[in-house]
Amino acid sequence: MLQLGKQLLCHHFRPRRGAWDYVRVNVYELSMEQLNVFEHLRFKEQLVDDPARSDDNFVLALDFEPVNGTFPRPTRSSSIGNGVQFLNRHLSSVMFISKEYLEPLLDFLRVHKHKGHVMMLNDRMQSISHLQSALAKAEDYLSKIPPDKPYSDFEYV
Repeated sequence: MLQLGKQLLCHHFRPRRGAWDYVRVNVYELSMEQLNVFEHLRFKEQLVDDPARSDDNFVLALDFEPVNGTFPRPTRSSSIGNGVQFLNRHLSSVMFISKEYLEPLLDFLRVHKHKGHVMMLNDRMQSISHLQSALAKAEDYLSKIPPDKPYSDFEYV
């Protein structure tokens, strides 16, 4: 949250769980000082209670938390410190639950080519159900191949 006074800007942020930091910046001097909770609250009250403030001279307060409101948050302690894995799991679960995300994924996989060779999917994959069926067959086929068999013995050319 940012709050702007006449020449002072106050900002509080959360550097880690369970901790808040408060700073006040003088915008004319470009100086910054760290505040404790009491000083921060006093600054906020002074902004509202300022007798020089008229109805035309309002206090600007920006709260960025609503932008972050729908962002997934880890609820299990095992997810803390594993943010990328947590987001990958969340996004993939959302993507595969909702059919509206699957068609763009299919289109995305079809367009990738390198030197004229299709990298992901060829034109034979016309639908999500066809892709799911082909993936199931491929998984079944690969599960029957011994792990030590060279890729060159079963690659598709």
